[in-house]
Order: sequence, then C-alpha cells, then structure tokens
Amino acid sequence: MNGWIVGNNGLILHTSDGGITWTRQTSGTYDQLQSVFCLDKNIAWIAGNNTILHTTDGGTTWVFQKTGITTQIWEVFFTDADTGTAVGGWCTYCWSPPLFGGYILHTTNGGTTWTILKHDTTIIGFYAVYFSDKNTGTVVGADGTILRTNDGGGTWNKQISGTTSNLMDVCFTDNDTGTIVGGNFADIALGGTILRTENGGKSWIKQDIPTENALGDVFFIDAKNGTAVGSDGTILHTTTGGKPW
Repeated sequence: MNGWIVGNNGLILHTSDGGITWTRQTSGTYDQLQSVFCLDKNIAWIAGNNTILHTTDGGTTWVFQKTGITTQIWEVFFTDADTGTAVGGWCTYCWSPPLFGGYILHTTNGGTTWTILKHDTTIIGFYAVYFSDKNTGTVVGADGTILRTNDGGGTWNKQISGTTSNLMDVCFTDNDTGTIVGGNFADIALGGTILRTENGGKSWIKQDIPTENALGDVFFIDAKNGTAVGSDGTILHTTTGGKPW
C-alpha cells in the first residue's frame, strides 16, 4: 500500500494507504524529479535533473547520490539493494537540445558510487531501463534507440526498432515479452508509438493505437494486461497484449 509521486521543484509525495492520503516529504532539492524505483516499502531511489536520491527509511530522509554526469537522469532500476542501472541524457521536449549524448550508469553498492558503463554521443539521451532478471535488461532512448544486455550491463547490443520516434519507457514481463512506448512530445503531429516483442527484442512489431498523442510510460502486470499513459491526459489499456489497445 506504499508508494511515491514525484514532480517539479523537488516534489515528493508518499502514501502508506494505497493513495487515500498523501504526505509531502522533504527532498532537499528544487530540481525536477522524473521517476521513482521502489525495492520495498523502505528502500527507493528517485531520478531527476542531474539527481539521484535514495532512501532506506521509507522517505523520512532522502540522500543525494553523486552520478558523475551533469545531464538529466531519467530512470533507475535495481535488481537488488546493491545492483542498479541508471540512464540519462538531455530532454526530449527541449527545442534544439545540445547533444550531450546518452549515458548508462551502474552501481554495485546501492548508488553510493556510480560508474559510466556507456556514453553514446550519437543520440540525445537514454530515457528508460528495465531488467527482467539480474542479467537481462533493455534500455531505450532517442531516435528509436533500443539496447539489450544479457550480462548485467557489461555489454550492450543494439536492436532494430523500426522507428525514429523517441522511445520513453519499456516494460518486460519475462525475458522474451516486452513493450516499449514513445513519441515526439515537441511535435504531436508525429503521433505516439507502441512496440511489442515476444522474442527478447530480436524483432519489434509496431502496434496500432487509437491516439495521435505521444506516450511516456507503460506497465504490464502480466503478458496480456497493461496500461500506457501520455500527453493530453491519454490513458490506454489492453487485456490482450496490445491487440488491440
């Protein structure tokens, strides 16, 4: 029943009753906070603008972690209390953004120290990461970029997405079955994108969706049942693995 919401100006809200009530927690920053990863009711990380925050006491205290880079941190994902991956880069909705490149960071001590696994200067940024087990993970980013690791992040191999849309989030329900969402928030005419794989990303299939809006997040509770959200209040739901949304 525990959860967090984050937002602009260092906003952190916490609930312990399934969202019936929310309490503001002290973040210690005015940075824009992007996403939350919860390992359990006490241990969590928050990613933001050049920021990673960590708590081990349910958010009573949040501690800054040094990343070693100066760009946006979009998302973190941990497979246990020590081992985690963070991705970053510049924002997708900034006009003429500088090409700082996409970053993949890694920690083996809960984020006390982060090391750079990959810096790709050919794209603006990486925006989401998901591990289906401790070795198997996927990173997505700008211009249709998809990377896959089978060794816990030691090596990353590029997969063919078939799109040039910015890919904003990824979710797997096992090592083979996954969904990616995206779009170009600065140009709504380009529409939203949903990609689906059932073979670990060897092939990604674009799915039909009933909206022109860009999509920013997706989550599946199993291979069939999932929800995606995006711009202008868009919420899409499927009970058939995206056939249809």
